[in-house]
Amino acid sequence: MGYIDPIFDKVSADQISIIPLSNLEERKTEGMTPEQSLPPDKQTWGTRKEFDGTKLGIKARRFFKEQLKFDYDDVTAKPVYTKGSGRDATFFIPVAQGPLGYYWEATRFTVDPAVLAAIGTEQQQSEAQAAIIAAQQARDKAKADAEIRKLQAETAALNAQAGLSPDGSAVPAPPAKELTIFNNGNSAFTAVSAQESMDPAGPHPGVSGAGPGMWEKFVGTNVKPEAVGLPPGQYLLAYNNGNFGAATQEYNSLLPEARTGDTYAQQVLRGLGISF
Repeated sequence: MGYIDPIFDKVSADQISIIPLSNLEERKTEGMTPEQSLPPDKQTWGTRKEFDGTKLGIKARRFFKEQLKFDYDDVTAKPVYTKGSGRDATFFIPVAQGPLGYYWEATRFTVDPAVLAAIGTEQQQSEAQAAIIAAQQARDKAKADAEIRKLQAETAALNAQAGLSPDGSAVPAPPAKELTIFNNGNSAFTAVSAQESMDPAGPHPGVSGAGPGMWEKFVGTNVKPEAVGLPPGQYLLAYNNGNFGAATQEYNSLLPEARTGDTYAQQVLRGLGISF
């Protein structure tokens, strides 16, 4: 089906006026438009049957029947044509069949300007109200988003204090490293992985003091290195009995030497990632 200006959907049928452009006299066809006289630039809207189901179609047929005492012939399969566009369009409605063929009634539909003005005012008010609602929704969303970010930050801080990741899951314990000084303090063994710690060339072949879980096993769960005098990081030493403990004494013996320029001490601490 063709186009009908949407303004007609916003008004009732009683608010639509009809302007018949033909001089109809009951069932005489002299005032109608025969097919050969239809404008050459006409556009096909659809069939009369389709048009009869629209608000304009119902209004037109009732008007012709009640006001002009003229009812349509059964020519519902014939096309309805239009010329022009929007509210200024003229509709050519097939209404009769005579001795010389089919006839169309030229009709225009209008809405009172006062009604149009009222619709415009209502639309402006509706748009203004919609803008107010949208602005309030945007403010509410911004406030809610800020609250969510605040709660997320507070939760992340609490999780950090509890040793958890920001999402609340457990943070894997960092692997422990080994710092063992032996031979009367003249040499050091360092290991940053379990494989290095167990190396056959080390002081305790086949036994690991490095790697995940070793600090917790030998020093204690939730014991921070700073609490036992170590820098951030988990550093263990090997005892002669095969156990391990915090390498606090070993670290404290190397740190002043490294700070006074001893290249050996500096090399050992750098190998473990300890700054001095």
